[in-house]
Amino acid sequence: MPASCTFDPTRSPLISSKAVITFVLTNYITSEIIFLNNYNELEKKNAYQNVNRVLSALEDDISDLSSLTHDWAMWDEPYEFIKEENEKFIKSVFVDDTFIDCGLNLVIYYDNRGRIIYSKAFDLEKKEEVPIPQIFYKINQNDPLLNHADREDSLNGIILLPEAPMLISSTPISSGKENGEILGTLVFGRYLYKEDVEVLAEKTHLPVKVYEFGEIPDEIDYVVPHLSEESPIFLETLERDSMAGFAMVNDIYGKPALLLRVDVPRNIYNEGQATITYFLLVLTGISLIFVLIFWILFKKYVISEEIQREAIEQLVTNLCQFDSSADRLRNPLAVIMSALELRDELGTEKVLETIDKQVKRIKDELDELRKEELKTYNLTKDVLKDF
Repeated sequence: MPASCTFDPTRSPLISSKAVITFVLTNYITSEIIFLNNYNELEKKNAYQNVNRVLSALEDDISDLSSLTHDWAMWDEPYEFIKEENEKFIKSVFVDDTFIDCGLNLVIYYDNRGRIIYSKAFDLEKKEEVPIPQIFYKINQNDPLLNHADREDSLNGIILLPEAPMLISSTPISSGKENGEILGTLVFGRYLYKEDVEVLAEKTHLPVKVYEFGEIPDEIDYVVPHLSEESPIFLETLERDSMAGFAMVNDIYGKPALLLRVDVPRNIYNEGQATITYFLLVLTGISLIFVLIFWILFKKYVISEEIQREAIEQLVTNLCQFDSSADRLRNPLAVIMSALELRDELGTEKVLETIDKQVKRIKDELDELRKEELKTYNLTKDVLKDF
């Protein structure tokens, strides 16, 4: 038997009790401070990535609109239309079906002086033409929407309108030739209605809400000061089971336009907390049983010396097993902590896979401890039969 596991029988219960309590408390503090903090950081990173997923999906919609606008602006026909104001081209192309097929709510052709050559707004739900928002009549040639440095210079983003926020794309009109002259600007617009936000949520598989700046509910307006160009995303833990991510979206003029909110369930943190709680409860239960058995044996000191010695030797062996198991448990815990620290390189999916594998190792080791616990219990039961 290792020297480190031998002890004076008259003092062993007290010493073992202190050792077990110290071990459990140390593991509890370590788990709470180190592991749960790492789980919390992993949770925040996951929430941050989810908010970015929604922002990317919104940017994809704007990019699709930009590509559509660019394709139409590069035709020779729009170039000739601006040059000669040929109504035949417009009447043959911008029929209602074009708006429906392309998902457009707005088409405007401006010349280089900022004058509207052609415009049409369309209600996709009612499938009918509607008036052009007044703001587009007030735009002049110096507005960023119409001011292009070259034929590849476009402006894409969000603009707030009384009807609803609108995805907008502005592209210079030139001929298909490489050095074609810029004669004007083509503007395409698509409203971002509540139904479109729901489509965004379905696309990302995340609960998404969008608020216009100036119409943010009082219960969440406290997040606005936390958002800026340098920190466009703000995370807030709402309750035990959920976290909210907020993001600011500027309009085409660089001013705050939309507040985007994504609610994220705290699955990672709660799984980590459940794992640590299970681990600590099992350790505590096994420890208490060891201590209880020790005290029972010493309280029943009338047992013959030989039987008592046998019982103590068995308990010493079990305590050594317990101590060895503690060392073996530190290895999977260390692996988990390392995976959490390397979460940026490994990725969330790989980290969760590692945690799951190490949790199984911990459970297997705890099962072995239970077997030793049962062996000790049976020995004690046999010893106490003589009373």
